[in-house]
Amino acid sequence: VKGAAQAHALAASLYTPRTVRLETFEHYTKGTQYEGREDFLSPSRDVPLLERAPTIVYPVVESAIRQHVDMALGEGRFPKLTTGIGEDEEDDLFGLSEDDSETLDTFIANLSEHARFVDVCQDALDAAEGIGSACVVYSFDGCGYLKAEHVETCHAEPTFDTSGALVRLEIKYPFVELYAAEEGKVRARCMFYRRVIDAVSDTVYKPAEVQHKGIEPSGTVDKDRTVEHGLGFVPCVWYAYKRKWARAGECDGRPIHAALLDEIDALNFGLSQR
Repeated sequence: VKGAAQAHALAASLYTPRTVRLETFEHYTKGTQYEGREDFLSPSRDVPLLERAPTIVYPVVESAIRQHVDMALGEGRFPKLTTGIGEDEEDDLFGLSEDDSETLDTFIANLSEHARFVDVCQDALDAAEGIGSACVVYSFDGCGYLKAEHVETCHAEPTFDTSGALVRLEIKYPFVELYAAEEGKVRARCMFYRRVIDAVSDTVYKPAEVQHKGIEPSGTVDKDRTVEHGLGFVPCVWYAYKRKWARAGECDGRPIHAALLDEIDALNFGLSQR
């Protein structure tokens, strides 16, 4: 497709070091870290063995994450959500009556079901362990049901206040778009997506075409997709896995395989050679 190489080059110029780092972790989780390399057994050109794509890519990271998510939040293991007090607890001053607690628990259960809360938590833990962070945006759909939308954290930049509360979330990334040009020919161009969520509004911008390397275009607001929610808080949850391992100024946590990339490569190449 004409223009594809230039479009991909423009997109790559807008990737930050943080985005590249997080996408590397994501590739090692999904087993796609060798895409674009020469074939392991029959390369089209003479390249060193360790620069080829291994024949066997063992899904060790994905398997470990899946087992841990099942153990922590799997069927029958998800924590019970209740407003009732335990048998050994007493809270006569602030506690709810049994009838009120039962009514509120029913509401919470129905709300959790409509919002797919269990599935959302499982997906969030899966993403956080694989890339370091997870982000969920809450909103209401056209039927009035609460829904949760997972956001790729490698393309999201959170802003926190001094207390650690999320006050702004900006989602932005370049992408390559195919379009019909003159005479029906297919062309490629680099576009830029941007969305900003704060305590007052959820602002979505119309995708704008990238013209120069390293320069983000300024798009116009998409009024049909922008919402003035006026909640007074950001309807998003940002979760950093093992946050204590992060350096000062970093918003991301530490994925489970952060220090094991070389060992994963050694495993795949060893199995492929065998």
